[in-house]
Amino acid sequence: MNSVDVGEKLLQVERKVDLLLNAVPHRQYKTIKDIHIEMGWSISFIKKNPWTMPNYGRSDFPGREKRWLMETYREWFSVSPVEREREWILKPFREKQKLA
Repeated sequence: MNSVDVGEKLLQVERKVDLLLNAVPHRQYKTIKDIHIEMGWSISFIKKNPWTMPNYGRSDFPGREKRWLMETYREWFSVSPVEREREWILKPFREKQKLA
């Protein structure tokens, strides 16, 4: 088998993997439980510290369960937790109340 054959085989495998991934339904949002699993923080810690949640805990969806769009989630977690905590501490009290 030469390098061209190997390259073609890899392309075939890549196409099959893409088809499989596209066949699996993906949720379009993240929840507090997802943050708990991905970051390793306890759920009570997350709920007590708004800086651990996108938009300081303000959900992208109305309702009881806090959920955030994937885009919001990725943008939020592109900033380090230390920086988000610092921003939260420096926020004026009235602004914190509006977010609660």
